Amino acid sequence: IGELAAAHVAGVWSLADACALVAARGRLMGALPVGGAMLAAACGGERASGAIEDFPGRVSIAAVNGPASTVLSGDADAIGELERTLAAAGIKTTRLRVSH
Repeated sequence: IGELAAAHVAGVWSLADACALVAARGRLMGALPVGGAMLAAACGGERASGAIEDFPGRVSIAAVNGPASTVLSGDADAIGELERTLAAAGIKTTRLRVSH
């Protein structure tokens, strides 16, 4: 939500528009299914793409933050399996604490 407030303060959005976006974000976050998880992996997007091929429809790339930093998102069971797979391949991972 901080980026939405920053956009308002910078003059990108009016207060009404920023509030509408915050409300819409809240509705969308509330509609997400329970049981999701996120995992930061010390690998690039290409390596992560290969790793998630075994989890079709269960894990997605959420963000590629750099050449050796990718965030993955999916159902908690699949993320747990992927975490073990990546660890076995020598790739450092960190489970992210998320509410959605």
